[in-house]
Amino acid sequence: MNKEKDVVKVSIYGMEYPVKTGGDNKYVKSVAKHVDDVMLEIDRAMSSKSPLKVAVLAALNIADELMREREEKKKLLEIMSKDAEKLIEKIDRNVQDLEK
Repeated sequence: MNKEKDVVKVSIYGMEYPVKTGGDNKYVKSVAKHVDDVMLEIDRAMSSKSPLKVAVLAALNIADELMREREEKKKLLEIMSKDAEKLIEKIDRNVQDLEK
């Protein structure tokens, strides 16, 4: 893998930005498209078209998405951990029964 960082140009809210990708241009373009989509959605819903307000509200929306996903992941990991503990206990009981 090339250690040089590739640069890809992305368009967000009508502006072009060169972004160093580390080689994964497709991923960076996907992230930029998501940011652009959120900003355009907010732009359509706002009467004031201040790019700064659109950007801040987009950042809040994306941060909200991230925090909700993290919380969901945490809950799923807790469930998986409890399920794993139950399985281990069941296996231990079965092994003890076999040893009798």
